[in-house]
Amino acid sequence: QMTASEFCKKGLQVIFYKTNSVGARGERNKFEKEKYICIKCKRNRKEERIMEKVKRYSISLVISFCVAAIFLIISSAIFAYTNINDRHLDSFVLGSVMISVLVGSMLLLRKIKKKGLLFGAIFGLIYFLIVYLVNVLAFSGFFVSNTVGIYLGICLLSGIVGGIIGVNI
Repeated sequence: QMTASEFCKKGLQVIFYKTNSVGARGERNKFEKEKYICIKCKRNRKEERIMEKVKRYSISLVISFCVAAIFLIISSAIFAYTNINDRHLDSFVLGSVMISVLVGSMLLLRKIKKKGLLFGAIFGLIYFLIVYLVNVLAFSGFFVSNTVGIYLGICLLSGIVGGIIGVNI
C-alpha cells in the first residue's frame, strides 16, 4: 500500500514509499523507496539519449573522415614522390579506411562504454554507407562489385575491433 509520495521540482521523478508487509527479520512496516519516472519525462530522457548518441556518432564520423583524409594525403605523397608501383594503391586505400574506422569506432565507444560489437559494427556500416553514397553521387550510379564487398567487410570488422578496444580502454 502507498503511504507517501513526492515529486521533484521539475516533475522528473515520482518517488513512492512502499511498506513491506514483512521485513528482513520479520518486522512489519519497513519503508522501501521505489522510483517511478513520469511518462512525459521518460520520453524526454529517451530523446536526450538518442540525440546524445547521434552527436557522438557524428563527432566520431568527422574525426574518422579526417583521419582517412590525412592517411590518403600521406599515401598520395608517397605515390607521387617514390617509385612505388600503382598496383599497391588499393592496399594503401584499404589500410587508410581500416585505420580511420578503427580510430573513429574506438573514440565513439570510449564514451559509450557498452555493446562494443554492436555499436562498432553500426559505426562501420554508417561509415561505409556514407562513402558508398558519396561515390554513387560523384560517379556513375549504383554498382556492386567485389571491391564494394571487401570495403564493407573491412569497415565492419575494423568497426567491431575498434568497438571492442574502445569499450575496454
